[in-house]
Amino acid sequence: MNNPIGIFDSGLGGLTVLEDVQALLPHEDLIYIADSTFAPYGNKDSALIVQRACVLADFLLQTHHIKALVVACNTATAEAVHILRERLQIPVIGMEPAIKPAVALTQSGVVAVLATANTLQSDKFSKLLDSHQHQARIITQPCVGWVEAIERGERHSDCTKALVAKYVQPMLEEGVDTFVLGCTHYPLLEPVMRDLLGEQVHIITTGRAVAKRLQHQLAAQHVLNPQREDGKQSFWTSGDGKQVSRMASVLFQREMVFKPLPQQHETIIIEFELEKKQQLLFQALLQGEDGLAFVRCMHGVQQLWTTSSQIDALKDWLKCLPKSFNLCILQEYVWTGE
Repeated sequence: MNNPIGIFDSGLGGLTVLEDVQALLPHEDLIYIADSTFAPYGNKDSALIVQRACVLADFLLQTHHIKALVVACNTATAEAVHILRERLQIPVIGMEPAIKPAVALTQSGVVAVLATANTLQSDKFSKLLDSHQHQARIITQPCVGWVEAIERGERHSDCTKALVAKYVQPMLEEGVDTFVLGCTHYPLLEPVMRDLLGEQVHIITTGRAVAKRLQHQLAAQHVLNPQREDGKQSFWTSGDGKQVSRMASVLFQREMVFKPLPQQHETIIIEFELEKKQQLLFQALLQGEDGLAFVRCMHGVQQLWTTSSQIDALKDWLKCLPKSFNLCILQEYVWTGE
């Protein structure tokens, strides 16, 4: 079966997973999305991450007819992979911090897991941590600023080296001898980490394990690509295509050209006013609309989030609200980042 495999991340970090998939499955066509407008996912609302994951999955399915989806982001996996698996009829492969091999590898009995705050606070990660907590002392650390430094192309700057040392050095003093990189961006900082850690400390990534799991599921469904020639790759982004292309090409030392996602896959925000006593009921109504939109409050202003492909259906639905809802739309605009 020569349908492509879809891969997405909030930015360029998931390309580390794409490289592992390509190495193991060189004959497969791969389509990658960097959701750069929303990067990093690690500090975003859970509902927003779920919505973006569904939007990107729909694009890959409807436009490219993918046969499998790789969620190459630990945060998106923690927040959205269960929903994607419920919605999609294809294999969905997520990321999971490699705590099990780390616990087996450590000699000091102290393991560190570096990840985003959202990943570390998720129920999925908590269950994983609990299952191994008795086997070693496991220290968790959100590494604020790492993803942003990578996305700016500042991996080897003095500022980034200091930022890496800020989180890594105290863990060495705690006796950590095995580091788990629980974010797909973090392998891009492995050379900087190695300068601090030396060769005796273990650094574990998960991209190859994900590639093997993908290979196993494709083989089980008899959909591996039978062609012998090298697979093709295409790249998409919700951000500035030229800027993302330039940064990806620098990071991975090969030319990558990112095309902009079609407008219908952008996120639309409608600001509105609603009485406080009606806000929870309104959000409950929206949650029953199969992910049509979600509501959050920013700076005291209620915002309803959806996509341009759903906006007409949403507006028709809003018209059907009981007249007791005094909903006043203030403005509508396309997300441009915060």
